[in-house]
Amino acid sequence: KITKKGYQICSMPYQQSDIRNQFVTKNDQKQHEKRSDTLQDIRVKEDVQTFVEQFLKEYEQNNRDNLRYLMREVEGLPANVTVETKDFSVFNTAEKPVVDLTLILTYKDTGIMFQEGLELHLIKNTDGKYFIETIDHY
Repeated sequence: KITKKGYQICSMPYQQSDIRNQFVTKNDQKQHEKRSDTLQDIRVKEDVQTFVEQFLKEYEQNNRDNLRYLMREVEGLPANVTVETKDFSVFNTAEKPVVDLTLILTYKDTGIMFQEGLELHLIKNTDGKYFIETIDHY
């Protein structure tokens, strides 16, 4: 962000296909805290994991048409980045699960790897399918 003394870094960088017109913005991100309310229902966890796998496939391919059906604010990765899931945890309730992910992002042409944390806040649609209400990068 811009301060009176110059520029200030507000958060760690994360990888995404950037289509913004304005590149300097306010830091509106909240601090990530580890959660303790782990979801115990195995069937719900499997449903959430299936949804997240579908999301990550579309996220990696930056398929904006399909991502519109999966998330409120559409975002994807640059064209030459692959995604691998390192950690996956589900918290909260079956109706409003929160998914904590650690991803390994790799640039195909250079082999450079990044570790990125995502927190996906999901809701269930009227048809019983999950939808990403918000996504937090940390």
